[in-house]
Amino acid sequence: MKRYFGTDGIRGKANADLTIDIAKKLARALSLRYTKVFIGRDTRVSSPMFAAALISTALSCGMEVMDIGLVGTPCLCYALRKEEDASACGVMVTASHNPYYDNGLKVLSSVGEKLTKEEERYLEGAMDVPHQDVYPEEVGEYHLRKEIKSQYVKFLVNHCPYASFAGKLYFDDANGSAGSSLRQVATFLSLPFQEKVQRPNGMNINDHCGVLHIHEVFQRLKEHEADSFDLLVSLDGDGDRCEMMLKDGTLLDGDALCYLIATALKEREKLPLNKVAVTSMSSDGLIASLKEKGITAVITDVGDRALAEAMKKEKISLASERSGHMIIGDAIGSGDGILTMLTFFSYYHSLEDIKRALDGYHPSFQELINIPFENRDALRIFVNSPQYEHLLSDFSQKDGVRVVIRPSGTEPFLRVLFDAKSRELLENSKADLAKLFVVE
Repeated sequence: MKRYFGTDGIRGKANADLTIDIAKKLARALSLRYTKVFIGRDTRVSSPMFAAALISTALSCGMEVMDIGLVGTPCLCYALRKEEDASACGVMVTASHNPYYDNGLKVLSSVGEKLTKEEERYLEGAMDVPHQDVYPEEVGEYHLRKEIKSQYVKFLVNHCPYASFAGKLYFDDANGSAGSSLRQVATFLSLPFQEKVQRPNGMNINDHCGVLHIHEVFQRLKEHEADSFDLLVSLDGDGDRCEMMLKDGTLLDGDALCYLIATALKEREKLPLNKVAVTSMSSDGLIASLKEKGITAVITDVGDRALAEAMKKEKISLASERSGHMIIGDAIGSGDGILTMLTFFSYYHSLEDIKRALDGYHPSFQELINIPFENRDALRIFVNSPQYEHLLSDFSQKDGVRVVIRPSGTEPFLRVLFDAKSRELLENSKADLAKLFVVE
């Protein structure tokens, strides 16, 4: 059986690794289990192409299609939760934070959550089974559901009605699909914001902008618009991540935001069991800082699916990844960058509030290194080789440094995370890695 799904749906270079044929196979496989599909897409030049293939094939298989258009992934999750239809599923056409030439098919359950691995294996088995289209009278119905986007915006505003900030905000939407929702929410709540002039053109999504490039965006702002912002807010291409940066250069990544939101919730007795879920990529400093505040961190595997599973098992209401993915309660059921921002501004209304709360946060020295491979196949071969086992063994013994090594589930990179007690130990470990690989 061919493996199509990675850690975040089906993803690859558009029209090369990820083709129209794969999109059609997926739609046919979904029709064997579901009768209705919600379809959203991001701003990539290839996204309308894949959305059209999904829509036409699903209709030809007799499925009812709800086309919600250009939206962030959290909006699609919201639509599925709102529908409450066990016979429905969702497909988001996006490669999230990847460059424009990549794309992906992110499949969501009837409640807007990632599929289980067992469900993905079922679809993979069904994708290569011949499947006939239905008779003309059984062709599915198509519905353009533009109103869902405005309903999602109203939901966010109603969910965080007291979000405010006494300062100038600068929005960076990564030229992605959540930008219009971000602006509408901010306007409704009278948040004082500016944004970059650049607009999505199909090829500039995540291009030197968004959460992966927040330092670069910050430097451009400092050079050209130093007085235009007090706080930079960045999303990624499909709007499920959020990071922030203060005007003094202090980064609020997923770990910092987790600390700040978790402690605010605990102070107000809104953090059930005083627990949060974080992944193995979160810093030891975060875990220790939370512990000092009486909050236990439940550590999971990497990925929002693992976080969501831990939330259910442990009855946790807050889960976070260092990358900026944050799941808050059960309102959306997945990472939502705009909801993260609004929740944050529900408790922190000024730079002074933020800086005061950060006094108790003591992050460790952490850096993520990417080791590039020619392609995903070359990476897979290396991960199954004795050299990979030696690498894991050699770097597991470093005193004062925690090292997490894992293959990317979406790109041809080996991810190496260093989490050190000091800057010197971190630099020494990076130097040891550079002796073995060319790193990015």
